Amino acid sequence: MALKTLEMTDTVYAYYQQHAFEDHPILAECRERTKTFIGAQMQIAPEQGQLLAWLVKTLNAKSVLEIGTFTGYSAMAMALALPNDGHVTTCDINPASTKVAQDFWLKANLQDKITSRVGRAHVSLQALVDEGAQFDFAFLDADKVHYDDYYEFCLILLRQGGVLAVDNVLMNGEVAHLENDDRNVSAVRVFNEKVKHDKRVSFCMLPMSDGITLITKLALE
Repeated sequence: MALKTLEMTDTVYAYYQQHAFEDHPILAECRERTKTFIGAQMQIAPEQGQLLAWLVKTLNAKSVLEIGTFTGYSAMAMALALPNDGHVTTCDINPASTKVAQDFWLKANLQDKITSRVGRAHVSLQALVDEGAQFDFAFLDADKVHYDDYYEFCLILLRQGGVLAVDNVLMNGEVAHLENDDRNVSAVRVFNEKVKHDKRVSFCMLPMSDGITLITKLALE
């Protein structure tokens, strides 16, 4: 028992990583390749990939929405956890990094389980709404200033009881420093406050990596 979350010293974190996830060769390769990219810090931690895969399996999800593709790691982690008839739809504005992701998906033989939509996320998400798409699970890891917009889209696109996972809700701890008025930090701070008081959902914020909040869409009364 403990009254607060354990501090992750380097020694504890090394042990944690040794036991926190089951690695897959293609995921490990993607992590190593991504280290050479500008913006490599946008890559989720492998334990987050494990969490996403576990959630997909536990929810018996078949349809997954991702906002923020980067080099395709999280999409692969979720696609590998899906049943044969499951599918990931992922949105990103960057065609160059999306091409890298698609190459990895092809190498992992996941090209038929993942569809990428390249362009502004607002446009892609509105198109999905117009198409009547519905998802069991969603993962949000994109530009922070639009988190609130993406959140509202996800609440439309998720089925009742569907789950949304939102990354970077701690922003390297900067959300706690109220004097920090950086637009990204401020946007996430406002988003966290909104989720806390949103009666449409239930939620749990986990201090994993840069913070991840799990949100369940409740049934409308």
